[in-house]
Amino acid sequence: MNAFDVAWWGIAGTGGLYLLFYFMPYAQYYLPGSNLALSIALCLLVMLPLYALYASLASAMPRAGGDYVYQSRILHPAIGFAFPFSWFTVVWVCVFVAFGGYVVAALGLTPIFLLLGSLYSNSQMVALASYLQSSSGTFLVSVVVA
Repeated sequence: MNAFDVAWWGIAGTGGLYLLFYFMPYAQYYLPGSNLALSIALCLLVMLPLYALYASLASAMPRAGGDYVYQSRILHPAIGFAFPFSWFTVVWVCVFVAFGGYVVAALGLTPIFLLLGSLYSNSQMVALASYLQSSSGTFLVSVVVA
């Protein structure tokens, strides 16, 4: 593999082509009249140094690649372990807390309070169900669940 092949593999691996084909119809719908070709060209110019960096790193270390190897060989082995481990731990914990709070609020508490409020003709429970479905109610449930 030469650097050109690795650069195209990096573009495909970072989602460049996926974003182009998947989000193109949405961008045309939500941003009518926007110049998508110019937007894509500008984004490509901004991301080109990153693609070139990953291509050069993958060409320099073809058998043992990945962010851990790059960071541990360039910076320090402790940083190569600690940074990706802590980054993914924090990101995934935040994602699961946010998703768990949404599921508890939208699929658990809201239907319960809406059903009980309708069953017993209690407008307070219906209002609580409506609040829990809002963004601030979902945030509150996420904080309590966490």
